[in-house]
Amino acid sequence: MLIQEIVCDMCWAFLLAPGGDPGFLTSDNPVALFDAPGLDVPGTGFLSSPDTYLTFPVCRNVCLRAKHRP
Repeated sequence: MLIQEIVCDMCWAFLLAPGGDPGFLTSDNPVALFDAPGLDVPGTGFLSSPDTYLTFPVCRNVCLRAKHRP
């Protein structure tokens, strides 16, 4: 399976920073990949566990979060 297919099949949500909040941090490498801590599941990246998710801050007030569908 191609990485594009995996990401496209994930469940995407917009996260909005509340008013008065400094917002999300953006950078030259904005995509962050998180995995479930403490699980000994073989593999890396998107396929390491069903709890893996990624975030992508689009701008200071909006961040996209993608996680595997249940």
